[in-house]
Order: sequence, then structure tokens, then C-alpha cells
Amino acid sequence: MCLFRESILISTEIQNHELKLFLTYFCQRTDFDLGLFMTLYKDTDEKTVIKILAHFKENLKDCADILIAASQNKDIDLTTKAIHKIAGSSELLGFKLYADRSRDLIKKLRSVLVYDHHISDIEAYLSYTQELSCSISLNFKTLDSFL
Repeated sequence: MCLFRESILISTEIQNHELKLFLTYFCQRTDFDLGLFMTLYKDTDEKTVIKILAHFKENLKDCADILIAASQNKDIDLTTKAIHKIAGSSELLGFKLYADRSRDLIKKLRSVLVYDHHISDIEAYLSYTQELSCSISLNFKTLDSFL
């Protein structure tokens, strides 16, 4: 949750209007860590962060597509690779809980190599991935122009 101090930080440090809107929305969610996001922001620059976010959103869409395709073949290896691809970048961008969830699911998939054993976890992960991608798109409408 965004506190008053964090709201001031967003309004004073962030220049891009849509990035401000994006951060204002995501600060209201319990699955977003503004501190992690701002670390990346301060270590790079605004344009770089926006490009990373744009690629992350694309990776979320790709991951969802791959998870759907992998479910048809019950392919644990492909499922694991798709989830692994976005685990690190999600934490970097402030989605630490999503990163933790990704890593936990990867561990489960590697410990029991029977796809059917993980269907409910994979479906829940897919649903969350799709929701996150949609939320990013809705709250940063011009993000694709930074790809």
C-alpha cells in the first residue's frame, strides 16, 4: 500500500505521467513493492525502467500463451521454462510476491514431475499472470510504444 510519503515520492521523482498512474494504481495492491521498483528506477533511468516494464508485460503474455500450450501436452519442462523466464524480472519491477510464487511453483514442478499433480497450481498461476498483464496494460496504455 502506498503511504503518504510514497505518494509524494511518486509525484516528485517520476516524470512520465502514465508511469505515475501505473505506480499509483499498483501501490494500492498488496502484491507490489514500490521500494524494489524505486531501486531499479534510481539505479537506471526512467526510460530504461519503462522499457523493462514493457518487455516484462510482453513476457507475461508469452508466458500465459506457453502455459496454455504446455497444458495441452502436459509439458512440465516447457511450463518450468516459461515461469522461470519472468521470475527474476518480476521482483526487479516490484512484483516480489509474484516472483516468490513463480519460484515456489518451479520448485514444486521440479520435485514432482507429474503434470497432473500440479494442474490447480498451474491454472492459478496462469490466471494471476493474465490478470497482472491486463492490469499493467490498463494502467499504462502507451507501454507498447516503448518496445
